[in-house]
Amino acid sequence: GKRQLVVSAMAQQFQALRCCFCKIYQVHQVKKSKKWNCKLCGEKQSLLKVYGQGSGADCRRHVQKLNLLQGESMQAMEAAAWSIEESTCSSTVCNSGRFCTMSDQVESPASNRWSVYLDQKPVEEASEDEGEGGEVVYT
Repeated sequence: GKRQLVVSAMAQQFQALRCCFCKIYQVHQVKKSKKWNCKLCGEKQSLLKVYGQGSGADCRRHVQKLNLLQGESMQAMEAAAWSIEESTCSSTVCNSGRFCTMSDQVESPASNRWSVYLDQKPVEEASEDEGEGGEVVYT
């Protein structure tokens, strides 16, 4: 008789996973082991949650969508944080009744602190050309 070659009907399965460390979604082949390494940061970790499973193309599309949504939500949170910070900084009123900038609110004794160590007397550098006055240099 004739021999028939039996081909497995099940195609390779893939999973959408999320790294616990760098928080990036990525596609990995389904395997028996419950451990996997992140493709971005290289951290070895346990399989905690599968965010999708199917063909490679389906999982790649799903992972792209998940990473895009995550990025958009992070941008929205950062924008909200910036607007909160700007509103608290710009609405602070000084004792004089005018609006302050952040530099007004922070005391800056730095210029006075360094003046103690600086010699305010001008120092004339000896120049090779005695006819022209030397440059005045403050140190």
